[in-house]
Amino acid sequence: MSNRTFKLLIVEDEDDIAENISRIFKDVFDNIEITLATCRNEAYEILDDKRIFFDYITLDLNFPIIKNGFEKDPQNGLAVLAKCVKNLKGTPILILTGTSTVEMIGQFLSSSVHKDVWGSGVSGPTIEHCRKEHFETLSGIVDNLKRKFDNIFDVELDAEFDSTELPVEHDRLIRIFSKKQGSVITKIKAIGGGLSVSKVYGLELSNNHGNVFLRVVSKCGPSNKVNEDESNYRAFISRLSPGATPRLIDLIEHGAASNGAVFYGFAHSYEHSFFSASTAGVMNERLFNNTRSILDVWYEAREMKTCSIKSIRQKVLSDDHAYELMKFYNLDSAMNFEDHNVSCSFSIQHGDLHGENILINITDNSSSLIDYGDIGEMVSLLDPITLECSFLFHPAATKYDWPTDQNLENWSSIELYLYGCPIASEIRFCRDWLNSRKRGNREVSACLYSYALRQLKYPETNKGRALKLIEAAYRLYSES
Repeated sequence: MSNRTFKLLIVEDEDDIAENISRIFKDVFDNIEITLATCRNEAYEILDDKRIFFDYITLDLNFPIIKNGFEKDPQNGLAVLAKCVKNLKGTPILILTGTSTVEMIGQFLSSSVHKDVWGSGVSGPTIEHCRKEHFETLSGIVDNLKRKFDNIFDVELDAEFDSTELPVEHDRLIRIFSKKQGSVITKIKAIGGGLSVSKVYGLELSNNHGNVFLRVVSKCGPSNKVNEDESNYRAFISRLSPGATPRLIDLIEHGAASNGAVFYGFAHSYEHSFFSASTAGVMNERLFNNTRSILDVWYEAREMKTCSIKSIRQKVLSDDHAYELMKFYNLDSAMNFEDHNVSCSFSIQHGDLHGENILINITDNSSSLIDYGDIGEMVSLLDPITLECSFLFHPAATKYDWPTDQNLENWSSIELYLYGCPIASEIRFCRDWLNSRKRGNREVSACLYSYALRQLKYPETNKGRALKLIEAAYRLYSES
């Protein structure tokens, strides 16, 4: 029930006013959690916490820098307001002002947007103000706020997993979207388990008659990541075959503090991911070819370039992370290896093409891509090599006794690598796809190295496998 709790931040240094604000909200909200900040530094500490979440903020302007400080300054309130807008852009704010400070917030009020924050059908400003001499109007504001907020709980969420594992931010976003679309019951399926802070969900929205009227894939996460996903959809995914891509339905940026969500609609359901279809043994030649053909549209516009291995690695792993990993794992040859230049082809790549980001429909042998946050121009081998190697590292992939260390040492020799492999058809498909695109083995070694080095960054990945693949990449380069 914790996701039903209304979470309020009050920034106010005067005890009697803070108590009055708290009383008004508690009189209206049955289930509320209130956090109080009495000075600029307290507010900063709260707002800088990456885990923090608020549904609403009330903000005084004239208060001190430190608790119980004597020097009050409206600039402190403006500084906190700026941090609220930056760190919790999706949270509505009510500024409580004295007569002398109204004109100071003009810039912030002008940047406010009108949004239907909780899917009530009524839009309102994301930043508004109430003069303290009109404090009696606060009760009406809170009553209206309560009606809008309660609106999202008209929707019943039916999760296929433990609903307590659904972050409050994602709960809010899914309910807001569902309410806006007219859903009565929304079924939620977690797609993948991924290593990213953003999460992907499959949603089925049902109406009063019990009929599913909308199937959606939703990405919920930090607003900047979600905005990248939506932007990449418009720039790149829209160029692909309409039958292989969903339609963009909505982008929600308010109602979940620092989080947002993007929603894509599908014409029909997808029973499997590439991973689960492989585990179930239902992949076939047509599905393999369909998956590959989706991405060949981008590959057809490829360009040939010569670039350093370092520049290839930088597309998937930052210098700071890379150098830290090189030092920690004693990868003494890595810096020199990265200095080498390779001839390769560049084209648009999905950028995170693991098996959970490919949806499979076995009824009509179709597939579709999801999760567009990493799309960009990269070496054309990165998507095939990511899909192949994701079977070894991704948490949603079925765990097998294969590959052994001996298999990994023979990565470049496909028959020896596949010895004892329970998913040989899938790995062979990825390798054939890789070989059809490669200019030479040095390009392959650069991409294998970059992918494997990145896996060392994640806490739960098999580090022994990653290090073996880095060694295989070194050998492949030296033998070319």
